[in-house]
Amino acid sequence: MRRVAFVVTGAVVGAVGLLAYFLLVHGNYEASAVMKYETSVAGYRRLANIAFSQEGFNAWIAMRKLGGDTAAVAELRRILGDSALTQHSIAPFFRVTKRDLRDMPPVKEEEQLMTQLLGVELKFNAMVASDASEILKLGATYLRDLALWDQASELVRSNLRTYATEVPRLESELLGGAFDAEQLRTRVTQLKKISAEYPESARLGDRQLLPVGDQLGRTNFFLSPLAQIVGAESELVDLRIKMESQQRELQQARVAAAFYQRAIELVGEPSSGLQLLTALESLRDKVANEFNASGSESTRQIISQISSPLSELRVVMLNQPLFLTGDQVGVARIISPFKAALLGAAIGASLVLLGFVAPRLFAWLRVDPARGNAN
Repeated sequence: MRRVAFVVTGAVVGAVGLLAYFLLVHGNYEASAVMKYETSVAGYRRLANIAFSQEGFNAWIAMRKLGGDTAAVAELRRILGDSALTQHSIAPFFRVTKRDLRDMPPVKEEEQLMTQLLGVELKFNAMVASDASEILKLGATYLRDLALWDQASELVRSNLRTYATEVPRLESELLGGAFDAEQLRTRVTQLKKISAEYPESARLGDRQLLPVGDQLGRTNFFLSPLAQIVGAESELVDLRIKMESQQRELQQARVAAAFYQRAIELVGEPSSGLQLLTALESLRDKVANEFNASGSESTRQIISQISSPLSELRVVMLNQPLFLTGDQVGVARIISPFKAALLGAAIGASLVLLGFVAPRLFAWLRVDPARGNAN
């Protein structure tokens, strides 16, 4: 029995040593970084709604065709399937922290900065440092791609609302301007007839007659027919200039409306932002060719206006480094409170066991097996 106790004690001590090595020497590693993503709180909530789910992540993985189910994919899928783990691993990173506000007066500007995000803070754990870094990079790539999809789709939706109402408004204004122009031309024609019937009215020149106002206090200004013709022609010139400008705006609005009406069909369900951006750029080129952008200055201008936010999205969301610290990811060795408690309990139990077995062990070592008595 003593020899059995000795063997059991050695096994327990070896197990505790292996546990200590597993938890401390080869323990958990945490990779942390802040992904670049300048947006509002509402933008972050939209991203959370479309990205924080296993279904969205699985669809993204299938669309990107990343290959087999790697350890990083499996771990990120597990985290996104648990809301508590997701909130622990992914959090908004504000421009101004509470500590910053403690050192500066809480003026309105700082309050506005608190509603703007500078990025998304990511923290992922793994047993090996390289695995933790791989999980973090995959998570950041996934979130940025979904953020790109969200911003591109919001761009399409907002501009579609704008130009969908802009086209009928400009058409209505042009119809009203055409009616006013026709009225002015009719007035000029009638005034010319009056001037021909009363040639002596031309001798009045620029003099005007001011009759006494009526009971309502209104006073009418009567100019000579020739002066009224000049005034009507002047109004007609101004109206034509205004209508030409409106016609140009209408042409641009029709091009933009055609683009965004087709672009809304590309949005659909949340998917890869890179694929959506590439499809929008291809659609822009197709619409430009259809409206003969090379021969129309106004069309080229609106195509340039469409291209500007798309180019900005490509630069900000694709060409810039993924993290605020560039491409570097910080990895630190950690031990969770649960595993620390587990290790402490194991060591404590082992010490108790050793305290109980040690006296018997020493007594056994002092016994001479051949003589059966202690030395």
